[in-house]
Amino acid sequence: MCTTRIVLCLAGLLLCAAGTARADTVTLQAAKDNTLYQDDLGLLSNGAGAYFFAGVNGNGEIRRGLIAFDLSGIPVGAVISSASLTARMSRTTGDVEAVSLHRMLENWGEGASNAAANEGRGTVGQPGDATWLFAYLPGTLWAGGTSEPATGGNFETTASATTPVDQIGFYSWTGPGLNADVQRFVSSPGENFGWLVHGFENGVSTAKRFDSRQNNNAANRPTLTVTYSIPAPVCPCDLDRDGKVTSADMFLFLPAFFGEEPIADFDGSGLITSADFFEFLTCFFGLPGGCS
Repeated sequence: MCTTRIVLCLAGLLLCAAGTARADTVTLQAAKDNTLYQDDLGLLSNGAGAYFFAGVNGNGEIRRGLIAFDLSGIPVGAVISSASLTARMSRTTGDVEAVSLHRMLENWGEGASNAAANEGRGTVGQPGDATWLFAYLPGTLWAGGTSEPATGGNFETTASATTPVDQIGFYSWTGPGLNADVQRFVSSPGENFGWLVHGFENGVSTAKRFDSRQNNNAANRPTLTVTYSIPAPVCPCDLDRDGKVTSADMFLFLPAFFGEEPIADFDGSGLITSADFFEFLTCFFGLPGGCS
């Protein structure tokens, strides 16, 4: 009778406690960025420049930005709930244009090239730079171009996120596609090649200039903000296998214990004894040796 009362009191306390996954938010600086300048020889780049570009210049030449972030600080098992990439557009000659992020399908480089003045024309790429034809100078061509004119990078044709970019200021890209990309990058780090920044290319003078990770003003550099949670570990006392240890599990255990059902044999002895009851409590309350 006394044992029953203790168990019922414990069960009542559990109505106020619920197992939840811990949520965290991190804001990351870009690990690398660059610009692909349309160029038949594939020699132009701007790896160390203060800006990257997306769109078409006044001469009808395409520019495509590249950007990637180091996500190694986010645990591989994390579940991504939201992601937002923010960049500052610092120069424009046209009207509002849609700028999209496309997941890159292969890795690419950021070398020491640093274009002059406003950087719109690029400069001769340096070893390790990405260009219109090369993922890495001097000898690694893009494995495949995904749009005309070839090659201009190897990227997923479906945009992960799109936002209208108008006048000078900060812009953010969000949405399910971006969340899915970040989840992919975290779960499979070997696929984290970042994004291609794609402007409006059916016209001229549509290019937008964005501040890069090397910009002199640190406050203007691109960032990626990610909110994620770490799922609670699977515990023996998570009897309903919903990923959480809650009062529901206690109310599954109690009748199993008093009914001497096999599910209540927590110490694996083949017998249902008080040892099983205390094994369950140790797990349930996260005591040393149990679930946290």
